[in-house]
Amino acid sequence: MRTAALTCALLAAFSGAARAQQGSSATAAAASGSSASAPKTAARPARAPRHPPDVWPRTSRLRVYVHRASVRWAPVSLRPDFGAVPSRTELIAQVRLVRTRKGRIRRGRVLAARASARWLPYKGDHALVVSIYPAAWRKSLKHLEVRYLVSAGFIEGVWAELVQVQGGGPRDWGLDAFTLDRRGVNFSEEYAGRGKILLYALDPRPGRESLNAARGRGFDFGDPDIGRVDFSYRVRGVKPAFP
Repeated sequence: MRTAALTCALLAAFSGAARAQQGSSATAAAASGSSASAPKTAARPARAPRHPPDVWPRTSRLRVYVHRASVRWAPVSLRPDFGAVPSRTELIAQVRLVRTRKGRIRRGRVLAARASARWLPYKGDHALVVSIYPAAWRKSLKHLEVRYLVSAGFIEGVWAELVQVQGGGPRDWGLDAFTLDRRGVNFSEEYAGRGKILLYALDPRPGRESLNAARGRGFDFGDPDIGRVDFSYRVRGVKPAFP
């Protein structure tokens, strides 16, 4: 009886050791398998952004990058607007805030206008010059110009000027300041002391299909005859640089 019990105990111990050895072998195999497959589950490197994080993305309408900091530029600030493009070109002179039951609104003298755009070399880079010609300013030989400095696909500056032909005639009205300069016509320029631009489209490529559109608010050129100015423009086509 004692021999049988001892035999049974030895068999049980041997069976347990065998099961433990099989378990450790399986664990080692699993560990080996997981370590071998580790490279397959390694994290992929993050993709680079499609555009720099400190600019607004380019679109089919906005074909240049605009710095996000441009909303704080002075004296003229700039902000892209991805809403509906202005339907026409016009200028509002003598803009003032008027109180109504619905709150303050902007009122002024609405002037029909036309606009043109030209792509020019400027101070080692290029500038897109948008000129706005209100018909009511023909006699005074005045017009407004908005100039965008473009370098390597980025807008690096924007400013606005009130241009007035000096000593010329009606035939010189309708020409931008750069053309006047090439023709030897005297003119004066007054830079805007303040203003905001909402940019809807900017395509500087010379050609008939290039679209440029924006709205400007609160421009002050220090001219009491026109006062504070708002404007909108929509221009189809960009003239090339001078030959």
